[in-house]
Amino acid sequence: MTATIVTAATTLPSLVTAQATHRPDVLALSARASDGQRYRLSYRALDSAACRYGEALADQAVAADTWVGVLLSNDAALAVCRFCVISAAVDICLW
Repeated sequence: MTATIVTAATTLPSLVTAQATHRPDVLALSARASDGQRYRLSYRALDSAACRYGEALADQAVAADTWVGVLLSNDAALAVCRFCVISAAVDICLW
């Protein structure tokens, strides 16, 4: 296992992107949907899904300082969306 130096400038999105690059198939997110189904996403899948949300927002001309409402069930989709919002807030999701 390789150590990662974390500083005040290190962001969650940069850490996830690094993991997606170096350890793409490792489990990044595990969530249970309201119907009981369990979702498991690797770092590659989490990073890819966040990119898709970012692209969808960019297609609607949503900028980093724009308010966006999200209506999703409390499962993996919401967790991915939250990650994308965090990424956009720190100018990482610039698609």
